[in-house]
Amino acid sequence: MRMQMRMKIGTKIKGNPKKGLVMRVAKLEKALMEKPGDQKLLWKLAVAYRNTGEYDRAIETLKELEGQMPHPTAKVAVLLAQCLKAKGDKEAAPAELEKLLESPTTVPGAVYAYKGILKEELGEIEEASEEMEKARQVAFGKTTALSTPFDSIFLDAFPWKWFN
Repeated sequence: MRMQMRMKIGTKIKGNPKKGLVMRVAKLEKALMEKPGDQKLLWKLAVAYRNTGEYDRAIETLKELEGQMPHPTAKVAVLLAQCLKAKGDKEAAPAELEKLLESPTTVPGAVYAYKGILKEELGEIEEASEEMEKARQVAFGKTTALSTPFDSIFLDAFPWKWFN
């Protein structure tokens, strides 16, 4: 799948992967000049910028795209968070994900889980743990993980001492 994606965006041109991406960016920029504000072109251009390491341009493009949408979308917020993380912006990356909670189509547990992963990658282990706990609570309710009859059967059959 990755190879197909690379071929699709033109990364394999005479053995120089960067050259293909640069050419892809140029084509997308030209197409966007012909169709200003086209959401599909903005998305493709943001991805291409991110793939070439042009995070500032990717962020700018994603913010433009975000401004056109009635509510935040996961794909835009996640790519924006990834670009901000790549730039080292520890506060802005999770904040972009937090905006997703405003969207009626968002699965909150997924937002908290991704924030947890992001915070762990940023070295914020305690905060990552808190986000993962929020994800668990949203997904399974505020009960403990071992609260169903099945869990009791499991504990009786496999005492914890076996796992130590």
